Amino acid sequence: MTETLELRWFFKGVIKTEILQYFRDNQIAFIEENPRTDWYLLSDKLSGIKLRGTSLEFKRLTDTVKNYSIVPLITGNIERWTKLSLALQQNDDTALIERGSLPDWIAVEKTRSLAKYKISVDGIIVPVTIEERPAEACALEICSIKVFHQVWWTICFEASGTKSSLQKNMEITLKQLLKQNNLPFLKAENSFGYPQFLINLTFP
Repeated sequence: MTETLELRWFFKGVIKTEILQYFRDNQIAFIEENPRTDWYLLSDKLSGIKLRGTSLEFKRLTDTVKNYSIVPLITGNIERWTKLSLALQQNDDTALIERGSLPDWIAVEKTRSLAKYKISVDGIIVPVTIEERPAEACALEICSIKVFHQVWWTICFEASGTKSSLQKNMEITLKQLLKQNNLPFLKAENSFGYPQFLINLTFP
């Protein structure tokens, strides 16, 4: 079981050109993943169950720092999640989910761009490959998603490390990647995890 910190925002429509240009200007090198579909079992905003291929992930929200001010005009809600992942064998149940035969499972089509950083001992973020697993790290994800025939996009920072270092790793990365306040649409009212996002869509 692991703990991570997540800071995520959701927006309807295609990704804003301003945010893509912002990260290009800051020379962030993204890894482009192949499109995939993850399946979510809707429960409540405090927990999530996700099937990705043959990996089943359980998440539980344990704490939230609300209205966190990153730089002037940018705010978000930092969430602390406890995660457990299980490797499954392909079977009749997973096949039924992936065919959309079980209505409680929600299909989320994703096209992700990822950048990952390790946190050095002197507090500098250093780019690493997605496959690397440094002890102290933070990842940046920009993702186009399609759910219920609607197009959305999301941006997320996810910090990993020891329980006591997660907040520090998140803050170091935010301060070095979000140095300017020219992304004012990143607001706390749009900041939450996938369970809350899917509940908002299902029960508007």
